[in-house]
Amino acid sequence: MALRADYDDEADVLYLTYGKPRPGYGDTGPDDITLRYSDDGSPIGATIIGYRALNWPTRRSDLARRLSRHFGVSLRDVLRVLRALR
Repeated sequence: MALRADYDDEADVLYLTYGKPRPGYGDTGPDDITLRYSDDGSPIGATIIGYRALNWPTRRSDLARRLSRHFGVSLRDVLRVLRALR
């Protein structure tokens, strides 16, 4: 499955989608990271509010570790997606 990232510069929100977009729900945890799940409980995305304001670009490895665990994908794959952000 493909992991994709889309950053909304105006709102300072990073959206990550894992696989095909589909309905689900979110669980907001620390650092304004909302982990999204499909109705069957499988991971489908993540939303990071205040991506730049919370200085995530300089803590990219920490964010990538969290997202790697959530999506069940390699750390390298998550880092590649995050590095491709403008």
